[in-house]
Amino acid sequence: MNIYQETSYNGKAVNSFVEEESIFIECDFTSANIHGAVITDAIFIACNFSKANLGLCTAFRTKFINCDFDGTLFKGSNLESSVFINCTIKNCDFTSEDSGGKGIFNDIITEECTIEGEFPKE
Repeated sequence: MNIYQETSYNGKAVNSFVEEESIFIECDFTSANIHGAVITDAIFIACNFSKANLGLCTAFRTKFINCDFDGTLFKGSNLESSVFINCTIKNCDFTSEDSGGKGIFNDIITEECTIEGEFPKE
């Protein structure tokens, strides 16, 4: 398990981003390109994902607590069984990836979130 605190990925392209059971606290992913990331059983606390590219990202069984998603690209992403608590989610793109990758948004739990729109239904 890795723990990252106040780490900035602001505007960076992060290749081969693979994390399992990691914890991210107050990390800045603003405008970061982590397209294709594989994140499993991780926890993100008070992280900013505004304008980040999470296209084709797998964030399976991941918890997001007090995180901001404004203009975030989730094109073709797999967020199955993830939990969003007290997050702000607005202006996000949940469409399919141009390559044909269709997003998976099954069993998502949201608690006390501010959501503009909604997660796609299967």
